This record gives sequence, C-alpha cells and structure tokens, in this order.
Amino acid sequence: MTSKKKDIVKTLVNEVFMKNKVEYYDTLFTKNMVSHQIFEELDINDVEGLRQLTIMFHECFSDVKFEIEELIESGNKVFALLKVSAVHDGEKFMGIEPKGKKFIFDSYDIFYFEKGLIAYHKSIANVVQQLEMLK
Repeated sequence: MTSKKKDIVKTLVNEVFMKNKVEYYDTLFTKNMVSHQIFEELDINDVEGLRQLTIMFHECFSDVKFEIEELIESGNKVFALLKVSAVHDGEKFMGIEPKGKKFIFDSYDIFYFEKGLIAYHKSIANVVQQLEMLK
C-alpha cells in the first residue's frame, strides 16, 4: 500500500509530466508552492511557471517518458529518482533546433508536503551534460 504523498507524486509524474495534463497542477500543489531547478534557464519558481515548463517541454519533445526508479518517503518529504526520455522533434529547446534525436537524463526530485499538498519542490537533473545529445 502506498501513501497519499507517494500517490500525489505518482500522479504528478504519470499524468502531468508524462501526459501533459497540466490541469492537475491545481489539485497537487499549495497555492504558494515554490519550485527550484538546478539549471538556471529552467528555474521556474511557482505553480504557473512549472505548468508553463511542462507545456514547453511537450512542445519541444514527443514520446515523453518518465520512469520512477525510486520513490522514498520520509516525514513530510518524498524523494523521486526519475529516468526521463523524449525525442526532440518539436520546437527549439534552449536554442537547439530539433533533429529528431532522443534525449535521456536522470532527475532527482524532492517534494515537501504541507496539509497533504506539495508546498516545495527541488529538482537536480543532469540535463546540461545531456544537451550534447541534441546537437
């Protein structure tokens, strides 16, 4: 049996990140949620910014897959190790023209909960090193 917090993270990954169902954002996050990405160009700090980042990612990439490799809960936190893959065949991504190349990276995410919703999110991904795959 999984916890409610883990279920929320699974919904975020499987429905929002993978299927671009951004309407879920309003049910998974607190209104004043803060999010930080380690990569400055993608450091979006609120719910609306994260929603726009998700939309942008799906405009740039097809065949988007997020595989949950680890999901660990401790107190008010859930840690997720995600394996992300997609094909860059849409819009430019960070100035790089689409060439139909596959993009694969790991994302290490920590979600902090308040009153049953995600209140803070921090993500560290090895995107910078993997950008070479797209060139």
